[in-house]
Amino acid sequence: MIPTVARAEPEERFAFRYAAFVPALPPEVESVVAEVLAGIRGARTTRTPGGWTLELPWTTRVFGAIPREVDETVEVKLGLDHDGAHVAVGCTPRSTHGAHAAGLAGVIALAAGFWFAAGAPAAFTTLAGGWLLVTFTRELALQGLERRLRRLTEDLGSALWPGVPAQLLPLPRRMV
Repeated sequence: MIPTVARAEPEERFAFRYAAFVPALPPEVESVVAEVLAGIRGARTTRTPGGWTLELPWTTRVFGAIPREVDETVEVKLGLDHDGAHVAVGCTPRSTHGAHAAGLAGVIALAAGFWFAAGAPAAFTTLAGGWLLVTFTRELALQGLERRLRRLTEDLGSALWPGVPAQLLPLPRRMV
C-alpha cells in the first residue's frame, strides 16, 4: 500500500451540504451567490450548469514552516430534493496534496545525501523524522482546508436562506 503523502492523487475529498428546510431555491440565487463569492479575496469564479467552479488561492505550510501558495478547485452546486433545498460544496485537495508530496520528495533526497555522507543510521533517522513531520503538517493543512470549506458552505447557505432552519452535513470524505 502506498502511503497517503506519496500518492499521485489524494484519496480524500471534502464535501459539505447545507440543507435548508424550504421547498424552493430563492428567486435571487444568482445575485446572492455572486455576492458571497465576490467576498472571497482572489477567487476566480466560473459559472457551470447547476453551480459554480471556484479557483481559490490559499496557502499551505510544508514542514509547518515553508509557505506554499496553492490554488484549490471548489465546486458549488445548488439543488432540490425531497428534504428541501440545499447547497453543496466539494473539493479534492490536489494542490495541497501536491505541495506536501513535494516536501516528502525533499525529505527523501536529504536522506539519500545523509546516506552517502554519514551512513545508514543518519539516513533512516532523517527519513523517519521527515516523514512524520510531512505527514503531521499535511494533516494540519487538510484540517484547515476542511474548516475553510465548512465556513464557505455555511456562508453560502445562511446568505441564501437567512433565518431558515437548516443543517450542515459533511458528505463522505473518502473517494476510494
